[in-house]
Amino acid sequence: MYDGLPEDYSEQLQDVGQELMNGSLDKIGAVIRLVRLGWNHEEADAAVSEMVEQVETTKKLLRDAARVLDDSPSGQARASARLREAGFSTLDASYMVQQLNQQRHVAVSRVRDVLRNIRLGKVGREEAVEQLSSRGMDGMLAGTLVDVFTDSATYWSKVWLQLSLILSTGALLTTIAVGVMMSSHLFSWLGLALVLFLSIPVVVTSWSLKNWRFWKTWSEQHQAERECPRSCSPMVMLSEGKGRGSTILTAMEWGLSKDSATELVRRRCELNIKAYAWITGIGLSFLLIALASTVYTVLNEPGSLLTIAVIDGIMAAVGMILIHRGIKGWRCFTKG
Repeated sequence: MYDGLPEDYSEQLQDVGQELMNGSLDKIGAVIRLVRLGWNHEEADAAVSEMVEQVETTKKLLRDAARVLDDSPSGQARASARLREAGFSTLDASYMVQQLNQQRHVAVSRVRDVLRNIRLGKVGREEAVEQLSSRGMDGMLAGTLVDVFTDSATYWSKVWLQLSLILSTGALLTTIAVGVMMSSHLFSWLGLALVLFLSIPVVVTSWSLKNWRFWKTWSEQHQAERECPRSCSPMVMLSEGKGRGSTILTAMEWGLSKDSATELVRRRCELNIKAYAWITGIGLSFLLIALASTVYTVLNEPGSLLTIAVIDGIMAAVGMILIHRGIKGWRCFTKG
């Protein structure tokens, strides 16, 4: 096939193949390069087409190696096997695994900065994924991480808005009850205390509303950029009670390795279970405080029982709502 070509044609092929691999040349540019070096156009086109196929196969195997790689011995063995399939020797494959591992750790350290910039509204989804991918993270994993983070932020912005509205409603009802039953004391320290008591949840609710609007708008703007539908996102599936097993399988179907998908789902479940445990605990503390306050009033100040009963009733209702919300969320993320 290569009769009549320069004696150093193999070196020329090697140089062109390397530039195809690193992206500095495309197929047309590679053919033009060989023609200028004395190749027949048909032979140059055939040689470049063959090299492009090899480069694409090698890149796919490299992506697969990076995808299955983790800190475990089995993960490194799988990555090394992918590299040997790409034509690397055992020694070169071992060296490449070390390089990929270093890149992966650098990419992971970059995740926090990228996610912070998303939260501040400085970068969109595509730019965030590109920044993570440029640091060595697999593109599919980078996209999934960004989606999980933004879906989690959107989900919790809605939850915090609901909780802050519940607390604000409780504070408002308490203020009204105290104002009606103790109106003669409103122009003393009690009035100031009620203003402070009501202003805190109102401020929190205002912040929660702003945060919810930000994430709702962000999700709608970047919905079309997602590789998989939002309904397939690990965070969305877990919050809807689909269970860990189904979520892991779906994440694997969209390109994540089993280890990566399992770790991602496990970590997300742990964080949300802790958050809902705190919500349940706060609700339980509201109930206990209301009960203790009522018992104390009955024993020591029966004349104030009506006022305290109304206040404690409101507090107990808020506590029950928080407990219900906490247990409901906890069940979603503990489902196997």
